[in-house]
Amino acid sequence: MNNYRRRRISEIVSRLNLCSIELEDIRDAEDESRENIPENLQNGEKYLYSEKCSDALSNAIDYLSDAIDELSDIV
Repeated sequence: MNNYRRRRISEIVSRLNLCSIELEDIRDAEDESRENIPENLQNGEKYLYSEKCSDALSNAIDYLSDAIDELSDIV
């Protein structure tokens, strides 16, 4: 792989890192919001949907981390 393609991949890795950080911030805010739901409402639809969203965000963060690791190996 030539320098130009490695440089482009390196730039993509940087952007993916930023995306991962942003997603972590969103997930953390969602978790904090969910923690503030009163105990008597914690089995409600809003609470369960919030959990589902946090799980999806965590999965996306993990996938991005895997992609970053794979791409970093070739840069």
